[in-house]
Amino acid sequence: MCSTRFLVTKKKAFIFNDTEHQKFARKIINPFVEKVYTPSCFYEDFGKKQARYKGYHELAYLHPNHFSPNPAVLEEIGLGETDTIIILRFVSWKAHHDTGQAGIKNKVKLVKELEKYGHVLITSEQPLGPELDKYKIKVSPEKLHDLLYYATLYIGEGATTASECAVLGTHAVYVNTLRTGYTNEEESKYDLVYNFSDEQNMEEEAFRKALDLLENPNLKSEGKQKRRKLLHDKIDVTEFMVKAMEKAIH
Repeated sequence: MCSTRFLVTKKKAFIFNDTEHQKFARKIINPFVEKVYTPSCFYEDFGKKQARYKGYHELAYLHPNHFSPNPAVLEEIGLGETDTIIILRFVSWKAHHDTGQAGIKNKVKLVKELEKYGHVLITSEQPLGPELDKYKIKVSPEKLHDLLYYATLYIGEGATTASECAVLGTHAVYVNTLRTGYTNEEESKYDLVYNFSDEQNMEEEAFRKALDLLENPNLKSEGKQKRRKLLHDKIDVTEFMVKAMEKAIH
């Protein structure tokens, strides 16, 4: 979503940006935008063009005003709400801002350890190979958020999915050399995301944290309690966006 009069169309455009490391995209877009909307926890300062709001991108579509989890997804995979479900996500590393970055390398080792605690399900942008193919999530993509809501724990390289888990009340272990303002806040303020970004030891520390979390029999219920605090602090981002756009065009 963009903001300014683009040179060709002469239309106003508005940008909603939550990713500090998308520097190249900002360099070619921001000069032409009229307003850049960012979460309040965003680290960069764009001056007069910037407007901060108390929310995360993910609350535009996962706020309770717009999303209700459907437990039917559990029946589809033969599991129930009391089962321990561990979701892993691996990214492709093909995005321009992922160049030179790193995440989880010992995927098979991680899965074998996690299997001791529950049902492991994987969503991946890259081929998994014969050892991990059987763990691939079989449900259609639009049901992933239902699954994330009912999951016990998420471990992955994707910041967006980690944040989606946070706003759904599911603890997330984020393993990526890139950090974001929103996942940092979801850790420091709400204890729902745990960030590991030091390439030298992040994998070992992330594995240890994941196993430690899974030892907690109340992990799911504690996550939903933390979610209530998060939702109390944050806004319905869709409602904010609509009002901001209506104000801009009048």
